[in-house]
Amino acid sequence: MSTFGQVVGYFVTFGTNHLDTNWSWRAPYLLQCLVCFFFGLAMLFMPYSPRWLIDKGLNEKALIALASLRGTGYIQNEFEEIKNEIEFERSLGKRTYAELFTTSSNRRRFFSAAFIAIANSFTGIVSIWYYAPQIFLTAGLSDVSSSIAITGGTGFLSFVCVAISSQWVIDSWGRKKLFLSGSLIMAISMFIIGSMFEIYTIVDIKTGDVLIQNAPARNTIIAFLYIFTGTYAFTWGIANYVYPAEVFNMRTRAKGLGIIYGLNWAFSIMITYSTPPFLASTVSGAYFFFGACQVVTMAGLWFLPETAGKTLEEMEYIFGAQ
Repeated sequence: MSTFGQVVGYFVTFGTNHLDTNWSWRAPYLLQCLVCFFFGLAMLFMPYSPRWLIDKGLNEKALIALASLRGTGYIQNEFEEIKNEIEFERSLGKRTYAELFTTSSNRRRFFSAAFIAIANSFTGIVSIWYYAPQIFLTAGLSDVSSSIAITGGTGFLSFVCVAISSQWVIDSWGRKKLFLSGSLIMAISMFIIGSMFEIYTIVDIKTGDVLIQNAPARNTIIAFLYIFTGTYAFTWGIANYVYPAEVFNMRTRAKGLGIIYGLNWAFSIMITYSTPPFLASTVSGAYFFFGACQVVTMAGLWFLPETAGKTLEEMEYIFGAQ
């Protein structure tokens, strides 16, 4: 849904860009508030998870929820497995943030999830999302409307890729394969984009603007920006949310995910604010930087365990819990 929201946002701003009043920027903000209101109402009708219901002692409701999720009545073994794990965790006492670091198993879970969260920020996707119109203008597009329209195209491509990956790919391929293949393609894309900017950028003597007038170079940049955003949506865009949620056990998940998503947002905000001066100081450096980050990320991914198709209880064995 977040990707769909981006698509709508791109084309809303494309439309309001033609307004000559303050509503050109007020309207998109008001529409976001309206959407958030309806999503807030929709959350009231979301079902509780079976694990949460068992944790609160609502076993009958948990059985009903589990049966509806699995589409079968043969869920008693899974119910007992979840219940036994929760009872064992309760026997360990009160849940604390310190528990994330007190055992080697929990530390490995936390640092695996933290690596994904931070690496996701350094893919460069935040910079592309927020500053794509400016990047397209620098690449040689003639006007703001064209750059916003093409940016909307990247958003639509991302939406399609997310839909395909979430339905048919993420479980069959596995998390690590998605991460590795995504990082490889995004690294190549960033290096090619950076090379085009480095080789073909010129300064307009009359206006002082930095831009590209070479049509093949401009088209190459646009093509690989599409490849980059589509690849991110197909791979990291889905898996970077799934992986951290899978690695934590019931006892540490709430506190662990709170810190992990906080890290992701903190680094994303840092990159968002550092991108404009980065782009202003060098035409190609940002792209080479993000490409290099992907190379480093690929090295780190080899040390992460695969979690696809594993229950939360099986994660105890994967992460070496005693």
